Amino acid sequence: MRTSKRGIKLSVSLSVFYPDLSQKESIFYEAATRVAMCLARQAGDLAQKTPPDIDVHFLLSGKFDAPDFKGMRIRSYDSKAAMLRVETAVPSHIVNSSNAIDYVVAAIEDALENASEFLDEIEMPFELELHFSLINKIKSQLKNSEN
Repeated sequence: MRTSKRGIKLSVSLSVFYPDLSQKESIFYEAATRVAMCLARQAGDLAQKTPPDIDVHFLLSGKFDAPDFKGMRIRSYDSKAAMLRVETAVPSHIVNSSNAIDYVVAAIEDALENASEFLDEIEMPFELELHFSLINKIKSQLKNSEN
């Protein structure tokens, strides 16, 4: 299971690669941080305690570095750690878009669907509906924090 900075175990987590330091002042940075905080707040949710661990890794483009793909891909699966890493190439127009938070949440939903298909192929159980209920809680938290 992935561990947050506070030592909380999470089975759904996100990470971000920022090739340019200036991107840490972007709307996307704020959106990813807010969603990560919501995931951490849901550490007690059954979905956050149910293996396998799904790490959604967001890749941004910079001056000298960019993902070599578009969209989303399964990067790796570690059967010993029961950890699946899904990568998503963030379109450059999302970095400072007012829709960045919607993009982050939608990408996590897509990653969970892709994870479900992959894990089904290797005959590993995965409770997609349980994970979607977690995402719905996060959507509510995000909506309530806007008000």
